[in-house]
Amino acid sequence: PGMPTVRVDSGVRQGSDISVYYDPMICKLVTYGTTRNGALKEMRRALDSYIIKDVNHNIPFLRAIMENQRFLSGNFTTQFIAEEYPEGFTDVVLGEEERQSLIASSTVVEYLYRREKSSHHGRKPTTAGPPSRHTPFSVVVNNEQPVPTLVRSDARFPKQFTVLVGDSKVLVNVHKYAPGHPIFEARVYYYGENSPASFVQEILDAEEVDDIVYEMEE
Repeated sequence: PGMPTVRVDSGVRQGSDISVYYDPMICKLVTYGTTRNGALKEMRRALDSYIIKDVNHNIPFLRAIMENQRFLSGNFTTQFIAEEYPEGFTDVVLGEEERQSLIASSTVVEYLYRREKSSHHGRKPTTAGPPSRHTPFSVVVNNEQPVPTLVRSDARFPKQFTVLVGDSKVLVNVHKYAPGHPIFEARVYYYGENSPASFVQEILDAEEVDDIVYEMEE
């Protein structure tokens, strides 16, 4: 809804029975663009914004296809899935930049949620303090080792956050998000392992670190 370049064809409603004798399809997702690349860009956005609860679905698989170089080139046949995924699709493998961006985004989501929660309890939001206030967290992804993160917020730029993930710096510009809402839209800039040592030391010196446990959907 609200995306003019997206069409969702579905006749399934709560309580519907999807028979095994037909294609067990919940819906058909269609995107439009003036070019194929434009339509693909809209499809990535639509898949990232699509929420299906309580039933299994193939959104991670479809999203992975949107990054497959052979598919993007347009040079494929009806044997594409069998040739590209001969052992079946298992999981999305994140690159280092994608992983760091995901961790930084989840840190900002948690930070905004706690800031909103504190304001509802009569306390001033954390960004009401001096510019460049720092808040440490520790992010756990899929039961792996905790990753230390640090959020640097500035009251002058309420939608811009600098996040240190380990020893890498990520800038997160929030486009659209409200605490409790399932969709988080932001533009993320990954700067790699070039953060100043003083910024790293702030994590090591932090006395209290809040844990964020983030489970990636299977």
